[in-house]
Amino acid sequence: MTIMHRGAICWQKAQPGVLALLLGLILGPIISNNLGWQMTSGAARAAERAAIIEQAALICEQRARDDVSLPGQLDRSERSELAKKWSVVVKGQGVDADVIGACSRKLAS
Repeated sequence: MTIMHRGAICWQKAQPGVLALLLGLILGPIISNNLGWQMTSGAARAAERAAIIEQAALICEQRARDDVSLPGQLDRSERSELAKKWSVVVKGQGVDADVIGACSRKLAS
């Protein structure tokens, strides 16, 4: 039995395992991403932004409630103006419209 013959026999025994490994390495990440088991960078950025807006809105709500005793009785435009007044600057970019909206919604309840 030659070395080539032994190598061919060994390859035939190992071939299904090697192919399964390659298939798993290629399809595994694709399937797990589609099932939602992975977090993409875009989803991570969106979750980070939502958390930052929520925190800024909580600070804005507390400041506005300290200024006005019953902000829930104000109409929508007055709550929006109150939220603009007490909105927190996020990442040094000025007042964010999303923070104002979240703060205004919190003041409505």
